[in-house]
Amino acid sequence: MRLLVAACKRAGIFAMLALLQFSQVSAQQQSIQDGVYTAAQAETGKILYDENCQHCHDLTFYTNKLQSFAGMTLLDFWYAMLRKMPADNPGSLGDSQYLEIIAFVLSQNGYPAGDAELVPSNQLGRIRVPSLSATQSER
Repeated sequence: MRLLVAACKRAGIFAMLALLQFSQVSAQQQSIQDGVYTAAQAETGKILYDENCQHCHDLTFYTNKLQSFAGMTLLDFWYAMLRKMPADNPGSLGDSQYLEIIAFVLSQNGYPAGDAELVPSNQLGRIRVPSLSATQSER
């Protein structure tokens, strides 16, 4: 009987630890609505966009493209851009340059700038792209 009680206590402790870990991960999640780039990045991103993207993509393209990543993360969006763009020379820009273009796209779609720069090492996989309907209801 003691072994059963001890096993139940351990199971309860493990369940509580798992729940605590899940709540910490959830608390660390961000959204593109949380100001995940700086205004300076968006300004630099505009220059890069004009030089590398505008001849093929107007900004409405990126509104639709962002929505195709709804429920995914900025890391997914960044990898897709890194692998495929510019179409005539994929992967030719630096990692931070792709993020600056993403910052510009976010700014042009009404997502706010913040204090921290968007960089590859700042948990891009935890920054979610919400659906358009979720975005409109929170604005």
